[in-house]
Amino acid sequence: MAAAYSKLLHNTCYEVGHTWTPFCTKASLDILKSASKESFKIYFTLYLVTALFRRRGIQYFVRRFLPEILQSSLFLTSNGVLFMTSFCMWRRILGFYTYFNVFFCAPFCAGVAIMLEHKSRRGMLALYLSNLAVEILFRMTVARGYITPLPYGEVVLFSVVCAVYMGLFRAKDGLKEPTAKVLRFLVGPHEESKKEETAAHPGVPLRRRVAAWMMQCLKAVRVPATVRNKLAVYASELDDSICHKLAWFTASPRHRLCHHDHSCGAYAVEGFLRMFSVGYLAQVALKVVGNLRAIVSKPRLLKSTLLHPDNRGFGLFLGSFAFLFRAASCLLRWLRNRDTKSHGYIAGLCAGVSMVFYRSSTLALYFASKLAEALWLKGADKGALPLIRNFDAILYTVACAFVLHAGLFEPHHIRPAYWKFVGRLTAGHFSDMNRHLLDVYGTQASKSYPNFRPKLDPRFSSLTD
Repeated sequence: MAAAYSKLLHNTCYEVGHTWTPFCTKASLDILKSASKESFKIYFTLYLVTALFRRRGIQYFVRRFLPEILQSSLFLTSNGVLFMTSFCMWRRILGFYTYFNVFFCAPFCAGVAIMLEHKSRRGMLALYLSNLAVEILFRMTVARGYITPLPYGEVVLFSVVCAVYMGLFRAKDGLKEPTAKVLRFLVGPHEESKKEETAAHPGVPLRRRVAAWMMQCLKAVRVPATVRNKLAVYASELDDSICHKLAWFTASPRHRLCHHDHSCGAYAVEGFLRMFSVGYLAQVALKVVGNLRAIVSKPRLLKSTLLHPDNRGFGLFLGSFAFLFRAASCLLRWLRNRDTKSHGYIAGLCAGVSMVFYRSSTLALYFASKLAEALWLKGADKGALPLIRNFDAILYTVACAFVLHAGLFEPHHIRPAYWKFVGRLTAGHFSDMNRHLLDVYGTQASKSYPNFRPKLDPRFSSLTD
């Protein structure tokens, strides 16, 4: 394999790269046209949804909306255009290609591009692309037989990460905002470190206790206030036998160190209902926005979009996370008769198992990366670790170079969704590369396109079909 990597490829950039046109300038302009158009569409949707979600005022849309879209579009477009340009310049200057030449071309392109993006977005982009690079590297090592994948490995990784995260969440000054705010949203505000005991349930009438818990659950799943009021009337007229059963469930004993309003069981169930609705609706919104054009042309697709299994899976993932963490935390208080930050590690480990409902190596790697970042920053605050200037830009540059290298030599190891995104960005031209010429390096570069043979102009190439 090492001998194969040292081979030189003397074919032209037309024969290897931009096979759809023999002219380098036109190839770069083609990428510029497709990338700028697609980038604008992507960031217009992203910034519009973000602005509406954050309830931005009219001044934002007047002054910042379009400039932010154009700046991010310029960043994304630059990645593709500069890579195509540097790919051609390498061949013109040195006269050959090597297995490693992408690592020399891509850093310049990615480095320039990331510096064009908003500084506030560089960290997120660096984490996303580094996660993708790690995922690709893992698939490469598995394909080469260097390691054996662990069954449910992403679930194990996510559980370990959650254990550390939730332990820090329970500790005083363990996590900074907005990370602590996100976890508070997932599991509720009652699980942060508090030492005081709580009083037992006051003498509230049975029906009122039941109605209060039902209203809390309905509010958690985002039921409108008008509907909740109507259901409150219904709750006040429930049969006595049903009321007694619900009262036993909602007002049964809770531990003196618990800070929630109802029983431990009701507390866990309320967490599940709340986060299940959030996960389901969020996934529905993403799928509707992503398939909006198809839904408008074929309205019957709306039903299948609303009932897609991924919606239920993501809802069960978030709902089970909240349920398991709350239930485990309460159980530990009952078993140990104390409430310590170590409970966060154990409950977090249990909650991480919820990923069995929505297995995603992408999510697991993302949270692992965010945890590594948080731990590094904690170490830097204490003076134990260095704080590297522009580390996000450096990380993005290295990760981008590796992903582009994989896209050229081993595209079959890239996540299908990301490869589809690259195809949209380049109008499919990244798939038009003549990867049969790259098979000499032993990476099965043409595995995803075994039947693709570019029709080259004989005036500009000596290659024949």
